[in-house]
Amino acid sequence: MAPKEVVRSFFAQPAARGRLAALGHHIELPTFNLATTSLRHTRKWLDRLKEIEAGEIKEHGNFVSDPATLGLVHRGTKGVSLTPAGRAFLGLKDAIYDNSCRTEYELIKILYSGRFTLPSKVRTFLENKREHLLGFLSQCRPTPQRQLMFEDPRLLAIAEMLTGFEGALNIFFSLSETDLRHLANLGEGGFKTLFGEKEKPPGISRLCIKIGSDYTRAADRRRNMIFALTLLTLRQDLSRRGVRGARLEIPEPFCNLVGPSDLYEFHDRFTDDLTVAADQDGFVVVRRDTEDLPAPRIQTTTVEAMVRELRRGPVRLAGKGTVRRPTGQFFDLALAEEAERYLQDQVLKRKYGRNLQRIGHTDLEMVRLDDDMVPGADFLVRKGDGSIQEFIEVKSTRARFPSSIRLTRGEFSRIKKCLADDVPYSLYVVSFEDLSSTPRIAIVKDFAQIVEGVDLNSLLSLEIPIEQI
Repeated sequence: MAPKEVVRSFFAQPAARGRLAALGHHIELPTFNLATTSLRHTRKWLDRLKEIEAGEIKEHGNFVSDPATLGLVHRGTKGVSLTPAGRAFLGLKDAIYDNSCRTEYELIKILYSGRFTLPSKVRTFLENKREHLLGFLSQCRPTPQRQLMFEDPRLLAIAEMLTGFEGALNIFFSLSETDLRHLANLGEGGFKTLFGEKEKPPGISRLCIKIGSDYTRAADRRRNMIFALTLLTLRQDLSRRGVRGARLEIPEPFCNLVGPSDLYEFHDRFTDDLTVAADQDGFVVVRRDTEDLPAPRIQTTTVEAMVRELRRGPVRLAGKGTVRRPTGQFFDLALAEEAERYLQDQVLKRKYGRNLQRIGHTDLEMVRLDDDMVPGADFLVRKGDGSIQEFIEVKSTRARFPSSIRLTRGEFSRIKKCLADDVPYSLYVVSFEDLSSTPRIAIVKDFAQIVEGVDLNSLLSLEIPIEQI
């Protein structure tokens, strides 16, 4: 089939033709790769950050705004500087500069890990990119031709621009290898002249001009982002399950485009975090390298002494009257970061908006506040004047809901300070009992009554009953 008729066939459904006709003269279609106007290739990102670090600020408009879009650079009253995320990325320059795949992986790992506090505008931008990628992948089909997308990522760019047109991607993935290669080889000029301005269906000429302008620019970054996010999702799953390795099951919707053989072939171009190999049964397995093993579980060797001390003191446990041992699963530190992110995205961000500041799993954990104490909580909620409105601590568990949770001495110190200052301190528990379903959330009620009167000097840890909400 001639390329012209191939492109026309994408818009067989009325809804697709309707959206095509509604395109304006200045077409903006959502994309999922992290390329920007002046920083299309990953080397340029590192070069730009190095220049900014050295104070070599250029005058062109995108010099600062492009890296600032991803939260790598901050422009403030004192000038332009690298953010903690920007410094972390630049710190990898010598190791990744000559490998665009590893550079993409490390960039995405930094941006989506939750380790760094990013401005709300940046978080929204990054989430929109990820959501568009997931929407694109949900429409992909695991046909034999899908591997051509990795061989020639210009095809990914064409496919990406068809995502919003109903039925178009289904037809695209049904094309023969010959038709796909003809599309990829059209070039910018070929796409721009494929249809006359008044040819039908209406709008098809404008869309092809848009495709011609974009589909060869940094096309490999689309492929690299897909593989990087697939590998990072698998890495996160192993961390969540607390295991070193498992039989490879590529999660949806990544499995619609990426197969086990693809990860087997490409994974070591991106990272040493994971090893993908074939076992004796021919299945592909994934194993985290030793430096990425779960942190040791916190030992509770002082529980008996702690209980004796609490029984001597005027402890009131919200009317329950007992102190229970924590379950071993509760101290799975690999879940802590994910619990914080889940609660942040699903509850706290919606409730507090820009007033929310994440502390847990960031460089701010050990930075003292104005009262010369470390935060002792995973989140702060600030008022308009910058003062603290509330402290929020997050705990994670693999039990449906453990009968109790454990507070560290540092967290307890903050709670006692909050009681003295009449500042709320909230405690949430996120349960990952069933990893395939939505996590459950619990909150401790009457928190002040639970800790009031406990002697900090005799306290090693404190177990607190919780109730589901």
